[in-house]
Amino acid sequence: MYRRPSPYGEGNPVDSLHFTTLRSHAPLVFINVEMDDEGQLVPATCDCAYSRIGFRTLITGINSFGKMSPQGMTFHGTDLQRVLEVDLPARLGGGLGDYQLVECEAHNQQTQLRLYVSPRVGLADPAQAGKVFLEVMRPQWGGALATGQWIHTGGLEVVVAEPFATRTGKVHPVKLLGATSVSQKSAHA
Repeated sequence: MYRRPSPYGEGNPVDSLHFTTLRSHAPLVFINVEMDDEGQLVPATCDCAYSRIGFRTLITGINSFGKMSPQGMTFHGTDLQRVLEVDLPARLGGGLGDYQLVECEAHNQQTQLRLYVSPRVGLADPAQAGKVFLEVMRPQWGGALATGQWIHTGGLEVVVAEPFATRTGKVHPVKLLGATSVSQKSAHA
């Protein structure tokens, strides 16, 4: 575990999990590889088979700080960053800081993606931004399945409003809000 600043947060540190393969027959060798997940290491208090053979540490509170997994489809933050900072401005106008993808929980407890588009872009039709985003995401790895699901479930919403900024004014292209976000978003939408 390595404590470091979150790439998409307010600068709050994360407890980044690093992995090393130990088996001689593992197909790949990894030494302290970061997977963009965080968690807390705690002593195991159970009397299960694993604990009896010597595995006495648990990882709890596991979540991702560098990937989005809306509705079970995982995309890495750097891939989304390219879409939001390069592809959408090229197709719709605007520039850095004008687009932000927010993963949150909707009123129906479904994971929701909200694409924030700054009013500075001068978007005439918000639905067009959603269509362009889905077109750009479709050729990504797993994007055809993801975009089909987002269309079917209504999992993408376009909001014409200023993206969330940190206390210092920086706009991260990807923001993860989680389950408590519905009340936070209603004041912003």
